[in-house]
Formats: sequence, structure tokens, C-alpha cells
Amino acid sequence: MEYDQSSSEVRKTLVYYKVPESSSASFEIPKTELRAVVSFATETVIDPDICKGTFWRVTFNWKICNMDESSDIHDGQWTYGNPH
Repeated sequence: MEYDQSSSEVRKTLVYYKVPESSSASFEIPKTELRAVVSFATETVIDPDICKGTFWRVTFNWKICNMDESSDIHDGQWTYGNPH
């Protein structure tokens, strides 16, 4: 049987393990002077061919940067309750 956690349970787990709220992350590429920046964006979608109600679409992006390029990564803190 599959267990589907509520968003509140997921947030509590993220806070417990001190995972920052961030829409992107940067990783050094070993043996190079480069890093990979991976990011995502979310949007709500209405498409009755896929789902009767609205659903979230997540789009992932990436780019390769020099190590000295500035980063647009800003971490936040997870909140309990409705974030909007």
C-alpha cells in the first residue's frame, strides 16, 4: 500500500533535517572550474485532458557556469500552514 504524505508532514520533515527552501542549487563539477546550477519553477495548470482539477507543473532547468560567476541562489525557511 502506498502512503501519500500531506504537505504539512513533508514540511515538518524538511524543517527537521534543516533542508533550506530554495528553488535552485549549485554543484561543483569535479576536476573543472565549472559548476552546474539546477533550478525549478512551478505553476498551476488546468487541463481537463490530464486531471479533473488543477495540478502543479514543475519545470526543471540547468546551466553550466564558471566558478567565479555570481549565484542567484537565495535560501529561505519552510513555514507551516499556507505559504501564500
